[in-house]
Amino acid sequence: QDAIGKMAGVNPEITKDMLVASRMFQVDWDIAMIGLSSGDPLMDRVGGSTRGPSMGPSKNAVGQITKARNVTRVLGCLGSAAAIMVMHVLIDNLDISAWCRLHRERNPSRHRETGRLVAALIHLVELMGVDTARDRARNAQPGDAAR
Repeated sequence: QDAIGKMAGVNPEITKDMLVASRMFQVDWDIAMIGLSSGDPLMDRVGGSTRGPSMGPSKNAVGQITKARNVTRVLGCLGSAAAIMVMHVLIDNLDISAWCRLHRERNPSRHRETGRLVAALIHLVELMGVDTARDRARNAQPGDAAR
């Protein structure tokens, strides 16, 4: 289990929406940094490789750039201090104790730093457009309430 998942197990302030937004951000980060792998669609159909010039960037290359722009937007909206903490926890997979050890010259409090992380995650939820209660209500069938 990752650091944010472990924190959610012991900290009731970390909500399901925060976990969902965190996972979405982690996936966007991975796609932005690594990209997606796939074969050439024509090669997949005919079983060989195509030669010659391409007709522009692939769908996966465009998707990678889109995710990179989203990651940049999210980190910019979070602000530098919160972005560094979010990257520490979500991408580097380190917990608040490690964060406090890393910044011990400022003598940080685990409780205060956890509060800062929770505030950053609340903002991340908004930036990623996560609202699981809204999505459940939107997807509910008319007869679901009677069950």
